[in-house]
Amino acid sequence: MAKPAWSERTLPLPIFQVDWAALLRFVLAAIVIVLLPMVFDNNYYITIFQGIAVTYLVVLGLNLLMGYTGIASFGQAGFVAIGAYVSVLLGKNFGQSFWVGLLVAPLVAALAGALLAIPAIRSRGPFLVMITTAFGLVVWQVASTWAPVTGGPMGISAIPRPTIGDFRFDTRAFYYLVAFTALLAHALVSNLIGSRWGRTLIAVRDAPTAAASLGISVVRWKVGAFVLSAYLAGLAGVFTGYRNPFLNSDSFVVGESLNYLLAAVLGGLGTVYGPIVGTIVLSALPQVLAPIHEYQQGIRGVLLVLVMLLLPRGIAGSIGAFRDLGSRLAGRLHVPRATPWSPTRQQTDGQAEQPILDAQRVSRVFGGLRAVDEVDLRIAPRTIHGLIGPNGSGKSTLVNVVTGFYLPSGGTVVLLGRSIERLPAHTIAKLGAVRTFQTPQLFRDLSVIENVMVGFHTRLRRGFLHHLFRTSAAVEEERQAAARALGLLEYFGLADRALAPAGSLPYGLQKLLEIARCLAVGPALLILDEPAGGMNPGEIDRVIDILLRLREAGVTVLVIEHHMDVIESLCQRVSVLDFGKKIAEGTPQEVLNDPKVIEAYLGAPTGGVGEAASR
Repeated sequence: MAKPAWSERTLPLPIFQVDWAALLRFVLAAIVIVLLPMVFDNNYYITIFQGIAVTYLVVLGLNLLMGYTGIASFGQAGFVAIGAYVSVLLGKNFGQSFWVGLLVAPLVAALAGALLAIPAIRSRGPFLVMITTAFGLVVWQVASTWAPVTGGPMGISAIPRPTIGDFRFDTRAFYYLVAFTALLAHALVSNLIGSRWGRTLIAVRDAPTAAASLGISVVRWKVGAFVLSAYLAGLAGVFTGYRNPFLNSDSFVVGESLNYLLAAVLGGLGTVYGPIVGTIVLSALPQVLAPIHEYQQGIRGVLLVLVMLLLPRGIAGSIGAFRDLGSRLAGRLHVPRATPWSPTRQQTDGQAEQPILDAQRVSRVFGGLRAVDEVDLRIAPRTIHGLIGPNGSGKSTLVNVVTGFYLPSGGTVVLLGRSIERLPAHTIAKLGAVRTFQTPQLFRDLSVIENVMVGFHTRLRRGFLHHLFRTSAAVEEERQAAARALGLLEYFGLADRALAPAGSLPYGLQKLLEIARCLAVGPALLILDEPAGGMNPGEIDRVIDILLRLREAGVTVLVIEHHMDVIESLCQRVSVLDFGKKIAEGTPQEVLNDPKVIEAYLGAPTGGVGEAASR
């Protein structure tokens, strides 16, 4: 039997292997860094190159925060100030070396980032802008007025150059230190972007609700991105503090935060090379516009508007060559064949006859509306249980309560013997209740296979440091996850679409991909919210066939569906809701012939419910 075409293709997955092309680019960048001061043998130009490297560190972190996590920050200059003042004060007031400040100051900035992230990530739009801008203003104000510590407007003077033994870093040596630090930071952040870490951040950005439903703590990952962004800004602050023998608050005005933001947007948010492109362009502007320096701010504003209108993805994001380089930097992996996938159950032998889900007297009240009114729902293991009812009957609300997206107003919910009614959605997903949504919530900027790999999130054990340095353990774990994801796609007949962007799939295949992604979690209870909604008859038959195979394999499923032929084909037991109350429960035939169910669907105790429900 011939191997499928997809199995012989090179997958541009974010998985590391020895990539000589990426190593060559790193070496070429290092050569450029070494040669620049030789070609431009002038302290003025070398100082400019220092500034580019320092700015790049800030923009690199901002790109990670905005481009990959979707959180805008207008206060990065505040983190730079923290890094600068902490490092300089450690040296001036406590006699510590530059190297101690280089270790400590970015950590202090990262701590400030964690504290700011907590209110910031819970805000949106203008409120997020206000919080981050206010942070930058507060830090600048403290630096300007706390004269006993920061020197106030007079600043701190006589800042010594870093030394190693008897060697003192002059302008050129300090440039090399900053530039190679920036190059190393670029390589390490690229490792993260091309790994589980970057994949998860994109998932959190594209569809946070779906990410939570797969066991991802959205808050934790957003805070992590904020902390890393603040760390890089604090690192830039250390170099800012020691670039010159004088430091005052003028270097950290709010306008500097806007410059960092402009560089990130100009280069292209969410691209590997956008930060360096944007930093170089922005750093070159003052030199180009020197004859008309009084108009610089206005020209920068016009440039930002033009880029957003003409190049909405930024310069690097709009140039195919940069996108190709970015994908190659992430590494390539040959997957000769998929690891066969088969459904698994999370129940132990002692739980084999216990209900997977036992919800009793569950209520959910919105103001004066009782969307769910004391509903009982027990789901036996290894069954497909149907949940039906007219539009607005409370089906989705009940599922939102069960999966942790709504807190119940009353009642209890027990999953596999554990009470879960007060747990957050990502914790409930880890415990085994995983769901789809009425409208597919895919991670559209990830490929089909990467969407499924996000589903393996709770099963992967290699953490931040493993992915930062691309250890062999992280490489192998990613390789195995890719092979298992391909096997799951093969089970669903989607393997030939593994490399396609998830957003490019037809609607019916998006529904299938969402189910496949949920199964990657290994759920004890799979909850499907209208899996056949919007599908054509052929696609509906395909869904029915897959779900029947899952039932035969022992997977427990709760199905919300309006297509009664799907309910009759799949379900052993069906519960019916109307106006938030459960009005019937039994086999499909029993509930479809129940007068109360017929009346709920047709408004009168006549006729049949199947035709009405499928309209």
